[in-house]
Amino acid sequence: MTGVPLSEVTASDFIMVRAALVKRLGGANNALVWTRIQFRCQTPTAVTHTTDDGIWWPATREDIAEETGLTPDQVKHSIRYLIDNGFIADAEHRLNGNHDRRKSYRPIISARPVDRANMPNGAGENTQSDRANMPALLSTKNLKKQEQEELTLIVDEDVPQQDSIEDLFAIFWAAWPRKVDRKDALAAFTRALKKHQSPHLRPLFAERLTAAAKAAAQHWQVTERRPLEKIPHAATWLNAERWHDEIPAPGQPPSPPPRKLTNAEVALARYQQRYGGPDGQPADRAALDRGISGGQPPGH
Repeated sequence: MTGVPLSEVTASDFIMVRAALVKRLGGANNALVWTRIQFRCQTPTAVTHTTDDGIWWPATREDIAEETGLTPDQVKHSIRYLIDNGFIADAEHRLNGNHDRRKSYRPIISARPVDRANMPNGAGENTQSDRANMPALLSTKNLKKQEQEELTLIVDEDVPQQDSIEDLFAIFWAAWPRKVDRKDALAAFTRALKKHQSPHLRPLFAERLTAAAKAAAQHWQVTERRPLEKIPHAATWLNAERWHDEIPAPGQPPSPPPRKLTNAEVALARYQQRYGGPDGQPADRAALDRGISGGQPPGH
């Protein structure tokens, strides 16, 4: 019998993951990642970043994997699930300049009080130690503004949702700048909600879609000054799942489209492909650059 090494049992990197969170967040890996992010964001430290929205933990997938014992790929899948279901928020704060594409994360926690006498563990199973740790778990330091999506820690599964899909769509539609093909947009919105969410989480996901739509509209209309007719239909945007798009930071121009080669450039590239450049390689870039700038073709 091999057994677990005592040093690993008593190590200082202990992470307490509640059984209720494993169930709520769709599995142990998701609960482990969420709990570590929540732990990091409890108070400002040297590894966190504070904004008006709360405390954020800037971390790569490798950072989170190192602290949770998961693989980076497992962390990637958990992060995507937690974001898609409204359990964590992510942002790019570019703390080390525009080249810093590292994501920052913070937990999304409901401000609603918890009935400690009826925790999901069952009556009488919460120890004094559990109750002592509850205020940290439910800290409101990381609550965003009222329109931010919420993580509902305790949900009565038997209570029906008050908002129908049509009601949720009406809020999304009000935020979409180009009001065309509403019927198709409603159908795409309904498919997105039913595909990605269980019924009791659909209002949270609808809020995320609306928030993404507002951010996209702001970018198109204010940053790009795009004409209304160039903004995609809502149905097109939803069917392509473009709520995952990364919106450039304010002041950062979008990447220009690739330039189309001129006929002369195409002819020179074909010449090089056939006869080779001065280094003996086809389509030599240096020779192509000289040809574009007016230099002699290779071999002349």
